[in-house]
Amino acid sequence: MKTFTLSIAFFISGWFTCQANGYQCYNYTGTVGKASINLSYQITPDYFGEAAKKNFNINGVYSYTQYNTPIRLEGILDASQQTVTLYEMNKEQRTATFILSLQNQKISGTWTKVGTTSSLPVHLQLTTSLNDTATAATEIPQFDSLPDYYFVGVYTKKAGATQAEMTSLKIMRKKDHRLFQEISFTDATVPTGNLMTVIYDQIEVTSPKAKNFTVANQYGRTGGYWNIVWNSKTQRFEKAVEPIAD
Repeated sequence: MKTFTLSIAFFISGWFTCQANGYQCYNYTGTVGKASINLSYQITPDYFGEAAKKNFNINGVYSYTQYNTPIRLEGILDASQQTVTLYEMNKEQRTATFILSLQNQKISGTWTKVGTTSSLPVHLQLTTSLNDTATAATEIPQFDSLPDYYFVGVYTKKAGATQAEMTSLKIMRKKDHRLFQEISFTDATVPTGNLMTVIYDQIEVTSPKAKNFTVANQYGRTGGYWNIVWNSKTQRFEKAVEPIAD
């Protein structure tokens, strides 16, 4: 996992704190217009290398609970103004913009689709957060998903560890938001789910049709991954015996 040092301290209404050398994520639930959503964003200073994104410092994902398909977000946190601008992304194209104001543990603002002038109101409530000092289990959504399933990593900091890691992965059914299966990584000899800089990018779907995917981990000199494959006979996902070095 890429490490970083924050150049400014984020202190917003007493709950937005700075944590160097690790993940710093905030999970919300709420609405866009009348539609229910879940939204998560991560502080990622120094992640964006493009000149056009020199002020960008956050990544995120959100999903409408009716569909449960993650949508990528990126944008700018202005700590001095207590505002967040998030751009909804489809590959490299912006499809909508969130303009949000931070108010204690709540967020309010607007969502506007690209090419339109009308906006929908946004109201969000902070539910959980993750940093590398927290030991309580925190669920973090993953961006990549299968046609019928989405993924939620369960993160915690083990005793003696320096970083939070994914101790299990929840495989959720999109059609009804129910848990289908949970895969444990507590038996792993190296940390899982904290290799990639953006915490939402630990899963890579390698075959949507076959329902196969990988989970990033710290195996090998530069990191590796677990292979997770679909067993058509048992109708369950199976984790490889050991990870593979990348």
